[in-house]
Amino acid sequence: MTVGAWKAWLEKARTTHAVSEASLPVDADTPLFVTQDSRALEGARPGARAFVALPGNWHDGHSFLTEAHTSGARFFLVRENVAIPELMESDIIRCNDPISAWQDLARQWRETCNTAIIAITGSNGKTTVKEWLLQLIAPHTVAFGSPRSYNSQVGVPLALTELTPSHAWGIVEAGISRPGEMAKLASCIVPNVGVLTHLGEA
Repeated sequence: MTVGAWKAWLEKARTTHAVSEASLPVDADTPLFVTQDSRALEGARPGARAFVALPGNWHDGHSFLTEAHTSGARFFLVRENVAIPELMESDIIRCNDPISAWQDLARQWRETCNTAIIAITGSNGKTTVKEWLLQLIAPHTVAFGSPRSYNSQVGVPLALTELTPSHAWGIVEAGISRPGEMAKLASCIVPNVGVLTHLGEA
């Protein structure tokens, strides 16, 4: 993902979310690393950094906003009506559901890249099939495979933001843990090809 893509999505987000935008001297083509894990920011590749604050059962990402800012994040996606520390010179988008907003951001970037996407789902075997397909496709074109087993509501947008316009093909896993989640992932991935590995007990 790039800073320009974030800015374009930010303009769209203004209609539904509260936005605080900083005049950051960052070129639109600068790569933007997006994560929900503040620990990943320190070792991130060169470029700009974005942090998505997600509430969880054990930890709340909003508790790590200062840490993320100290580690170089200047782009933030947070829940509305939650008190946050002062984050100097930062773009901040407040929304009701940070995960859904992140998925929307990832979908817009996926469409910007214009990459043909193969989505793989099933009770098991997703990662194995993904790696097989990647080995078959990679020698003939520029291909992307979602890292490790990034196939959840968080893992899919995390993977899609790693796409670049140079990728002709992308192979992305989709996994769910409760009813209704697949529709959200399908809307985020917008696949060109679907692969079902197996239906059964996971």
